[in-house]
Amino acid sequence: MAKGMSINERIYRKKVKQLERFAKGRLPRMALDEFKDNTPRDKGYARRNTKLRKSARKFTITGDYDYSGVLDRGLYPDP
Repeated sequence: MAKGMSINERIYRKKVKQLERFAKGRLPRMALDEFKDNTPRDKGYARRNTKLRKSARKFTITGDYDYSGVLDRGLYPDP
């Protein structure tokens, strides 16, 4: 007969809070860094103008340059 498992609610809530802070704080920055690492480096214009925009519930990585769609679709260097 298998024994049941108990969960300490205080520790569980603490871990959930840690995950929420990670998802709101460090995760967006890590995603932006990864995005910039995968952006081709020629003169640095695309990397410099790729920004992280945060709102209350979500974050968005935007490319403020004309050819950002080409890079998003993965068509570089042959658009």
